[in-house]
Amino acid sequence: MLVIECKAKIPGARVTLEEATKWRDDRVPLLHKILRHESRIAGKPFTFELWTNGPIDPEALKYLKAYPPSPDYAVAWKDGAAMKPYVDKAPSPAIRRAMSEHYFHHPLAKIAAQAEREATAVSA
Repeated sequence: MLVIECKAKIPGARVTLEEATKWRDDRVPLLHKILRHESRIAGKPFTFELWTNGPIDPEALKYLKAYPPSPDYAVAWKDGAAMKPYVDKAPSPAIRRAMSEHYFHHPLAKIAAQAEREATAVSA
């Protein structure tokens, strides 16, 4: 059973440590507790994923990677870079177009990407 929580971000925004913590510490255990008693899916393996069209803050990513695994379910995440190839394969042209226009190729996304490149170049 795959359970996905989506975090739509305006271009340039990131999933914060606070959002990642709330998802991993609160939502995932609560959803697992509720869903494991559903007769249609009882006994099936669970995977919880956090998907976002933007980046994940480095501190949030560090937190997610360091979190001890659960013996009861798997946890994963996809940021915008990981989602783009997935979206590009979507069978619906409307989904591909909406994600492209509103997130991946939005003018603010281009500005944010340029600012990120410049910040990385300065810190290197």
